[in-house]
Amino acid sequence: MIAFRDGHAEVRIGTQDIGTGTRTILAMVAAEELCLPLARVNAEIGDTRYLYSVPSGGSGTAPSNTPAVRQAAAHLRRKLFRMAAPMLGADPGDLEAHDGAIRVRFEPSRAVSFADVCRRIPADSLSAEGERVPNYEGFRHDQAGCQFAEVEVDSETGIIRVLNVVAVHDAGRIIDPLTARSQINGGVIMGIGFALFEERRLDPRVGLMVNPTMDDYKLPGPLDVPEITALFVEVANGLSNTGVLGLGEAAHVATAAAMGCAVYDAIGVPVRSLPITPDRVLAAMGKV
Repeated sequence: MIAFRDGHAEVRIGTQDIGTGTRTILAMVAAEELCLPLARVNAEIGDTRYLYSVPSGGSGTAPSNTPAVRQAAAHLRRKLFRMAAPMLGADPGDLEAHDGAIRVRFEPSRAVSFADVCRRIPADSLSAEGERVPNYEGFRHDQAGCQFAEVEVDSETGIIRVLNVVAVHDAGRIIDPLTARSQINGGVIMGIGFALFEERRLDPRVGLMVNPTMDDYKLPGPLDVPEITALFVEVANGLSNTGVLGLGEAAHVATAAAMGCAVYDAIGVPVRSLPITPDRVLAAMGKV
């Protein structure tokens, strides 16, 4: 975590953003800890020059990185307090950050802006590091949730149409609701593809995939996407200094199971192979 003389701050970490909003939430965590507007905090990620991080995946990116970023921002804030203390004639322990400024906790009128303190940085910048410490003794260590699917099955053709999916998830503290909902939407769409369309076909003689292109490998299209409702149940799990849990896989894995159960409810018999294609539906119903 770095503060620059012009008054802006920067998060530097080796993690990657694979479309899940990692860059945004890391900047948000740092901005909140420093009490700065988000526009004054940059997130520089995905570069091996920066500190190591876990790979992005396994529903572990946000819960692994946000605690380290928050700790680094807290360490940087304390360094800035020591610089601001002589300016305010106060002890560093009596200071607090508030709304882009550093002020005396019990006398808020005695304050100096974050930018003014940064101008006192002797070099070009001031830095601090943080690390991801082991989890605290919270009551639960993984995410939880449930998903509901409403489908319509044409009993003559076996074609399935997904009407609605409701996804209810506890991923701990939600830092950015917009990117969290996007995670849910993406996971549900992936789950629909897994349940209804996607099938890797291999040549049994040579082991090569015979449908490796977008022309042959079926994916959900815009007309296959249903109404998706994402609901979050935030539970303070006490596992880390941010309380964040994973989200990506939970939204994906449950979708196919919910759809399989919905198809079973619609036609009265289970389809036990994925994807649930029209021919398999008709076969399950004894029509082929």
